[in-house]
Amino acid sequence: MSHIKDSEKKRKRIQNNNNENLQYLPKNLIQVWENLQLKREDCDEEQNVETIKDLDAIKNEEALDDELKKLWIISIYSFNLPTLFAHSTALIDKKLYFIGGYNTITKGSSSFFYLDLNQSFDILSPAYVDLETPPVEITWATACVGGANNDTIFIFGGINQNSNSTSDIMDKLIYTFDTTSQEWSTPPIEGELIRRRDLQQAVIDTKGNMYMFGGGYTFDNSIEYFKDIAIFNTITFTYSNGPIYSEFFELFKDMIVFNKYSNGSTINGPPNVTGYTATLLPNGIIMYIGGKAWNGTTDTMIPIINITMYDINENSWNYTIAKSPNVIIEDRSYHSAVLTPDGRIICYGGTSLIYYAASPSLIVFNTTSFEWHSPEFFGTHRPLHLYLHSANQVKNYMIIGFGNETAEKTSSSIYILDIRNYTWISYYQVPSPLHSPGTNVINQPKPSLSVGAIVGITIGVAIVSGLLLFFGIRYYRRASLSYTSGGTNVINQPKPSLSVGAIVGITIGVAIVSGLLLFFGIRYYRRASLSYTSGDELSGDCHPCTRMKDE
Repeated sequence: MSHIKDSEKKRKRIQNNNNENLQYLPKNLIQVWENLQLKREDCDEEQNVETIKDLDAIKNEEALDDELKKLWIISIYSFNLPTLFAHSTALIDKKLYFIGGYNTITKGSSSFFYLDLNQSFDILSPAYVDLETPPVEITWATACVGGANNDTIFIFGGINQNSNSTSDIMDKLIYTFDTTSQEWSTPPIEGELIRRRDLQQAVIDTKGNMYMFGGGYTFDNSIEYFKDIAIFNTITFTYSNGPIYSEFFELFKDMIVFNKYSNGSTINGPPNVTGYTATLLPNGIIMYIGGKAWNGTTDTMIPIINITMYDINENSWNYTIAKSPNVIIEDRSYHSAVLTPDGRIICYGGTSLIYYAASPSLIVFNTTSFEWHSPEFFGTHRPLHLYLHSANQVKNYMIIGFGNETAEKTSSSIYILDIRNYTWISYYQVPSPLHSPGTNVINQPKPSLSVGAIVGITIGVAIVSGLLLFFGIRYYRRASLSYTSGGTNVINQPKPSLSVGAIVGITIGVAIVSGLLLFFGIRYYRRASLSYTSGDELSGDCHPCTRMKDE
């Protein structure tokens, strides 16, 4: 953060901090703040720290000391936020990065900052930190976290322009930002051809592979749509198969850049789609929801009940029709989606083909039952409607950022939904490390018995039961034979006390107990496994392009 303090640009932003931040402070401190601002005009940043210390010493009040510290934190984290839409996001180490986008309906933005999720904050005054401006303005791009150390943001495609130009920059398809060195770069990748595209959403797997499906791009007023799935490895920068090209390649090959990619299967694949959401499930299935497709003449909406699935393990496509038994859900594009630990995909916002707000705004897809529903939500701090916004899951929260409120109005706000109870909250509280879903509870052992072990034990009990039945009947028959063959000469030899029916009944009872052990054992294991694994932090997901580093 030292480079932020040393920057003249950011220091001016601190000095110009407006009165919106003061509304959360006691009235008796506003005058102190005003005096402090006057002193800052003739002091540099280090002297300001000493000034605060001097004021604290003079006042010598614990409450004042705490409030002045809050003021100093506000002065560091606050800057004039732009309105944004069509931006990209990435989550690394509890820092939610926002990259590029448009700050008006027609003007691109070179904004680059992060939301510090290590700080608790009110949604009206988030803990933002401004960062070094990207090399170019980046809009309509998609971003993922990857690299060998899982600390680099890869920004793919989109529209790239210089701040003072309206001409697209075509020679760089990928920009990276190293969060450790705080440096921007363009990877020197060579290999197969791939065309620039935007209006898509990428996901990334645990091996560092980015999967980028569909999208489109306008070349010299001619729009080309794509229906392939490009796969780029952020660790090795390698590819396995060459892409498939259309006749369009021959017309615009001078605009194509060279990079190393592979292409997923297009066999039985979907049509060209833009404006969808992509969610990678733990089993390796990417679920594509919503969006719109070009039919050669006009755009058509993809029905929200049509779920397209791509299996990254089998390199194959599949489809299903979702159920929506209790609510009518309108088709939509430019919405957002996050994956919860219990397998729900929560979608928010979006727009119709003619840019009307899609209804209902909050919908949930169950990835087990393949059903849609619209939950009742609570709280007053919710957006009226958004599209072309961002959504990221952080612990128990879905953080929605910026976006378009209407075709003419762009937002500069964030909103936070508690995914446990669908409540829009006004204050972000840093989750406790002992009870947050991001960490396992101390001394919580992972279930020690697998399903196979439980089944094996139960089968063993069943075998023992069968042996008991066999030898019990055999013993009874021999004993009965011995008793009757001796006639009256056998003295004090008791007749076997258990009948065959009793032995069979006991054995059946043991078998029933074995079955119950199997049933409840598997049930316990599944519940225990869910309790153990549901606390793990998701990586897209959450936002689809989020990969958390080990803490």
